[in-house]
Amino acid sequence: MAKIRVGVIGCGGISKSHFGAWQATGYGDVVACCDADEARARERAEAFGVPHVYTDWKELLKRDDIDAVDLCLPHHLHAPAAFDAARARKHVLVEKPIATTLGEAHEMVMACRTAGVKLMVEQSSYFSWTLHAARRLIDGGLIGDRTEITWHRMSSKDVITQAERNMAWKIGKETAGGGALHRDGIHEVYALRFAAGAEPTRVTAEGGTYVWPIELETTAHAIYRFANGCMATLVVSWSAQGAGDRGRVIYGTKGAVTLGGNRLQLHSEQAGLEEATLRGLVGEPAPLALSQADGVWTVEAPKVAGGITAAVDAFARAVAEDTELPVTGVDGLRALEMVIGAYRSAEEGRAISLPIVAL
Repeated sequence: MAKIRVGVIGCGGISKSHFGAWQATGYGDVVACCDADEARARERAEAFGVPHVYTDWKELLKRDDIDAVDLCLPHHLHAPAAFDAARARKHVLVEKPIATTLGEAHEMVMACRTAGVKLMVEQSSYFSWTLHAARRLIDGGLIGDRTEITWHRMSSKDVITQAERNMAWKIGKETAGGGALHRDGIHEVYALRFAAGAEPTRVTAEGGTYVWPIELETTAHAIYRFANGCMATLVVSWSAQGAGDRGRVIYGTKGAVTLGGNRLQLHSEQAGLEEATLRGLVGEPAPLALSQADGVWTVEAPKVAGGITAAVDAFARAVAEDTELPVTGVDGLRALEMVIGAYRSAEEGRAISLPIVAL
């Protein structure tokens, strides 16, 4: 099988992980890179052995030897670069969030459909072994029907210092699209949607700006209702001083699953639950360890690639083998919709029905 040939557009901070992921995958090679800052593009090219450097992505897209592009640009440039890539008949991998607005996201999906090219959003939260293991245990009936979910991403993020490191676009409304919920919460809403096992139907939210004097929200609290009746509370913050919190718990009528780092814990009322049953539900790759104490099962994740490395590999393989993408442009749009719906709820002081965009 021939490897796909890729152009990376945008050579800022996040691109380093993408270049590394392309080196790790067996399905693709980076043959060109582009950045408005030529010195930055050449630095990445030299570090990762990329033969061709550009400062204009339209020139890069003229190359016949490029099958796909990996967009690592500021959020407001995702849509225009994707439109140009679709017109050039290049498959597109774009960093999260898919775009700054739902209108742009919808146009990206339609442009790639019309061009007959694949569009994948780098939602690295999807490529979590513990998330998928939890979903399989829940779908196996071990906690009964889902009832409620609590999902936190609490941190103290110095966005002012970050902006001073040539990333001022990250705290501007027009260039970033939003604050904590838009930039970091986009990971969480995608994982939350997957964990809930159903599409969201309504959101109610509030937001606020604390600690950091910026025009965007530094904290957001949202309540989602899903089509299966499950409710979820999501809290994302850049202004939570102290230890922080990444608590994630999925509750059901007969138990709960708690996700934390590289492990999950299962509380189940099912009598006679055995290790073999859990291993069968979790599947492959098998857990590193599995133990039980005081009625609680602890499942340790194996050492497998996740995050951006797994996302790039999945995209490259899907393009090389012409198979379905694990995370589509529509998935990226639906995740953004959960964020934009929350913003509208906070602004209008009412619940917002989902979906907002008809496809």
